[in-house]
Amino acid sequence: MKYVWPSAALAMMIAISAHATPPHGWKAHELAPAEAERWVEAVKNRKTMDGSSVIEALHFAERMRPNEFKIGHFEVGYNGASGEPDGIIIGYYIGLKRSDVDEWTAFFGVKRKASVFYVSVPSNDTGFMLPSEAIIEGRDTLLRFIDEEYKSRCTENGSGGRKLC
Repeated sequence: MKYVWPSAALAMMIAISAHATPPHGWKAHELAPAEAERWVEAVKNRKTMDGSSVIEALHFAERMRPNEFKIGHFEVGYNGASGEPDGIIIGYYIGLKRSDVDEWTAFFGVKRKASVFYVSVPSNDTGFMLPSEAIIEGRDTLLRFIDEEYKSRCTENGSGGRKLC
C-alpha cells in the first residue's frame, strides 16, 4: 500500500466531523456498560498484521514515542442516523498537548453476531492512511504514521522547525 499522509487541515476536518453534534431529537441506543466493555475488549484484542493486538501496538507506540504519542480513551461510537452502536472510537494525542480538544480519534467498526465480534477498519478511498489503518497494519506502520503526523501537526511548516505542540 502506498502511504500518503493527510495535511493538517484535512486531518482537522476529519477530527472535527467525528465530534459533530447529532441532529435534534437524535438518541443513541446505548449499550449496557458490560456490553460496551466487551465491544472495547474485542477491538483491543483484534490482531494486527504483524501479530500483535491493537492494544499491544498502541502501548508499543506509546513506549517508543512518549513525547509524540499517548493513548486516550476508548468509547462506543453510534450511527448518526439510526442511533445503533457502530464501533469503537479510540482517542489518542499527537504531541505533548493533552487536553480534551487536542484528542484525535481512530475508528474501528464492530458487528456482533451471537457471541462473535467482527472488528473491521472502515473503507477508505481518500488516498490518505487513516489512523485505524496504521494501527491494524502493525507497530512499524503505526510508528511511521505517528512520526508523519507529529511532523505535520507539531512542527512549523512540517519542516522539523519550531515545536507547536
